Amino acid sequence: MRLIRLNLKIIFSSVILYLFYTFIALFFLFFLVMMNQTRFINYAVFLDSLAYLEIAVFILAFCLAVYFAHQGYALEEACFVSKPACLLGRLSAVLIASSFVCAVPLIYIAAASVSEGTELYFSCLAAAYFILRWLSLLLVSQSLGFLAGSLLKKTFVYLLAAPFAIIFSHLNGSFLSMFLNADRMTVVSNLLSLQKPLIFGVDIDYAGPRVDLLFAVKCVLVLLFALFIAAAAVAATQKKFTPKTAAAMCSCLAVIALFCHIYISIFPKGYSYEDKLYVTADRSGGYRVASYEGDIRLSEYGDYKCLATVEKGRGDLMFRLDGVFEIKKLTLEGRDVQYSRSGDFIIIPEKEIPDRASFSVELLYGGRVS
Repeated sequence: MRLIRLNLKIIFSSVILYLFYTFIALFFLFFLVMMNQTRFINYAVFLDSLAYLEIAVFILAFCLAVYFAHQGYALEEACFVSKPACLLGRLSAVLIASSFVCAVPLIYIAAASVSEGTELYFSCLAAAYFILRWLSLLLVSQSLGFLAGSLLKKTFVYLLAAPFAIIFSHLNGSFLSMFLNADRMTVVSNLLSLQKPLIFGVDIDYAGPRVDLLFAVKCVLVLLFALFIAAAAVAATQKKFTPKTAAAMCSCLAVIALFCHIYISIFPKGYSYEDKLYVTADRSGGYRVASYEGDIRLSEYGDYKCLATVEKGRGDLMFRLDGVFEIKKLTLEGRDVQYSRSGDFIIIPEKEIPDRASFSVELLYGGRVS
């Protein structure tokens, strides 16, 4: 803690830190004026649209970390502090000092929430979401910047901010598309990007900030990645891998691989408008829904109940249900029936249909909706 306090005094006495704060505040004001915040449905949607501001934050934070990594450790070395301790103390102090830049979105959220009259829960959710997003940017950019600055004491190392900013933003799709098909590229691009997932997708504006399982997994991944880079920086200063450092790095890699698998497995399925919104042919077979009612428990993982009265037609009974949903129960007149699924279509064979003019269909299903 003493090392961190010492480094905080050094960092807060540097004009470079205040230039960092000033540039980010000015960039934010520039986007606020140029993008006309009033045309967005709420302030959370506006903040989510500041993709290029986030890239600027990443680049500036990377350069800030490189600058302080290039500064010497004369006082610490005079007190016989080990090089790894010096490095970790400096990196921690840089992260703490730069995190005050999160006041920019926080002040804006406080002012906008009063102006728009949003509920306290919505405002707190927005504040938590965007602070965690900006902290993720700082953790990754500054751990990488500090590692690069510790290894390379040349001025050109600042230029590495640009390729790293591309890799960890939505811009990575430009080169990933050369090696991966569209579906895999989307997943890998969003896994690497520190910005909101599916940035070019159609969002549900009124839903507010998405503090969901996907976001939580990404935050854990960011923390693990930063720890891995910090361990790599320590190993670089020691110029050898001690068993403790090697164990820490291997553990981080194993857990990172696990959480990458979790992220990929829960990543939303993509589809085009033509696949979901437009029915190309009438497949009803004369069946007609006479009435329906239901119950919905809407959350990240929703549960749904639908009870419909169907007038009998000819052949198999076919209806649509998005493939993302899992069927928990399907009955006709209270009787379990056999059925098959093909994509978004559920098919109940004609032999299962009650021999009557109309019958009830009860469907219980659930799934994760992003």
